[in-house]
Amino acid sequence: MNYLQRYRYLFALLLAATCGCVSDNQIKTAPTDLAKGEIALFYATDRNIENENKSNFEYGEKRGSAVSFGICQVVIDIKKDAARRKSLWYFKPHVYNHIKDLKKIDKHQFLSAVRRKLATGKNKKILIFIHGYNESFDDAAKKFAQIVYSLKFDGLPIFFSWASRDKLNGYFADEATIKWSKVNIKNFIKDLLYADSSSQIYLVAHSMGNRGMTRAFNDIISDDPLLATRFKALIMAAPDIDSEVFKVDIAPKMLAARVPVVLYVSTKDLAMSSSASLKTTYQRLGDGHHPVIIAGIDTIDISLVSRKILGHNYIFNNQAVIEDLAEVINRGTPPESRSCLKPAKTAEGPYWKMEK
Repeated sequence: MNYLQRYRYLFALLLAATCGCVSDNQIKTAPTDLAKGEIALFYATDRNIENENKSNFEYGEKRGSAVSFGICQVVIDIKKDAARRKSLWYFKPHVYNHIKDLKKIDKHQFLSAVRRKLATGKNKKILIFIHGYNESFDDAAKKFAQIVYSLKFDGLPIFFSWASRDKLNGYFADEATIKWSKVNIKNFIKDLLYADSSSQIYLVAHSMGNRGMTRAFNDIISDDPLLATRFKALIMAAPDIDSEVFKVDIAPKMLAARVPVVLYVSTKDLAMSSSASLKTTYQRLGDGHHPVIIAGIDTIDISLVSRKILGHNYIFNNQAVIEDLAEVINRGTPPESRSCLKPAKTAEGPYWKMEK
């Protein structure tokens, strides 16, 4: 190595250390150890970066100028998780869990790390999560880690964090931002699809995140219909989407791809009724009072097992929902073979009710 090469190498190391990035050879993903509650997550985000050139960088609530990529490790509070199963109160994974390690890497490094993980992992499953309104980057990571831990998921977990304002009064700002983020979400998912041609994608979105997920999915399939075979399930939890818009504009395109769609709804979801009041009483898709029934979509009403205050975050804290989600993702069990689901009928057609 000559002087110039040595200088460039040392400069690259210094730059990586000061900006929180690492070189390909330095990337060491913290392992997932379910017994200890340690969950390694890959992530992408279009949030702004605060303290960007320092080791203690953070992702903020504003829109960023580009998509950032990285890896983090979240530690689950196992004792609090055990108490969650018995409590009637809202379990707060974003309070009890904590981020132990956060790395920022470039897109090339990220996709290389994804390929390595899939090549050496137990399977080719990728679980992609898109969070909802009023979420910070850190809270999204902690909540997604809770899902991964509860599912005992043994594939590759990745989440996309869009620039939610993380404020109760930021609803309309978040509406504008999730629309703005759609292209970033779409490109992020496409990059993952092309990174490994044999990977199997499971998309999970919560609340307002479903707007970005459904639109991005439809655009991806519109661009390349052959990619539909790579998606194993689209899972919509408490979706904050106008029901009529979904039925007319979104669902037909989704169903044309012939990918299994699971829709969780509840009559006890106070966030859905609040959102409807903000949107001049138009029913939200996640509201179980008048469940949307569409052939090809497995609509599941979880009202009978909803015990928590507010009833909106059941995908993170409701054991019955988590166990049903595990049947979908871990085992691919159809609804008629899941013991917790009982068939129900309406004039529009059949759907499912979750029972204890």
